[in-house]
Amino acid sequence: MRTLGMTWKEPMGSHNILKTDAVCPRCGVCCTMECELRFGDTRGMKTVLIGDQYPWVPLKDVQRGGRPEHGDLDGEGYAVCPRCGRMFSVKVLIRRDIIVGIAPDPDRSGYV
Repeated sequence: MRTLGMTWKEPMGSHNILKTDAVCPRCGVCCTMECELRFGDTRGMKTVLIGDQYPWVPLKDVQRGGRPEHGDLDGEGYAVCPRCGRMFSVKVLIRRDIIVGIAPDPDRSGYV
């Protein structure tokens, strides 16, 4: 399984949004979060939910937004808690092309 971060060149501002209920790792409150996803096919700037099929760029390698092997990816996401306003990183879990969940990523700090 691959882990993919925000390392390949994509125009700034081009990202998908994952809307989901989650517990903020900073304040501990559960609320609806919007996570920025800068992997896969971000050209349409789609809003996706857990359970949705994730968009990939056809005929491209993973670093350029293409489909990973078997459609499995732990992608990096970024969110701002609407309650406390603090930033944090998440792992977006995609299995067989379906978004199955998120988990806080303690190894990455939020952007400043």
